[in-house]
Amino acid sequence: MDNMAQTFRAYYRDDPRVDKSGKLAHLLYCQFPGYKNLDPGVKPQKALTTSILHHVCSLATSEVDKAMNSLVIGAFFFAMRSCKYSKTKGVKCTKLLTLRNICFFYGRQEIPHSSSQIKRADTVSISFEYQKCNEHNDIITQYRTDNYILCPVHQWASIITQIHNYPTATNKTTVNSFLSIEGKLVQITSNSFLLKL
Repeated sequence: MDNMAQTFRAYYRDDPRVDKSGKLAHLLYCQFPGYKNLDPGVKPQKALTTSILHHVCSLATSEVDKAMNSLVIGAFFFAMRSCKYSKTKGVKCTKLLTLRNICFFYGRQEIPHSSSQIKRADTVSISFEYQKCNEHNDIITQYRTDNYILCPVHQWASIITQIHNYPTATNKTTVNSFLSIEGKLVQITSNSFLLKL
């Protein structure tokens, strides 16, 4: 980074690391603390394509398969890391999403999770409480699509509706929760998703 700044100065340009007042640029100020957290480095992986997501959906036979499909497709639209929507091993600084992090809107009107109109929403917004880059309560919004399977609104509405139907679910229930055969809420793990894919 110092080499880049020297090159800029050599060509009579401003140092890109600082703002006009000479302080460290806000973007870098937010990013640097994120590099010091406990999460391991990212291992490059092949990206999922929409054709793979369609194929995985066509193979779903059980209720847990369908729940996993909705989570994978919903996460796809928000470019989520697995630690946001599944139980992972190790210490993570990011937080697993809960039902309260998901909001649906029709125009500017919020649709409550209990509404039967939830799948008719125009948009779904997710509030990420803590990100690796040290951002807090970052809200990302996605719009509904014409594709029934590859639609973030439809998939997140399916997740929310299914989990809210569980007798012990609350707004603090995580999005990867599933009702086991024994009648207990269990969390779907990232290893389960890897095996499925």
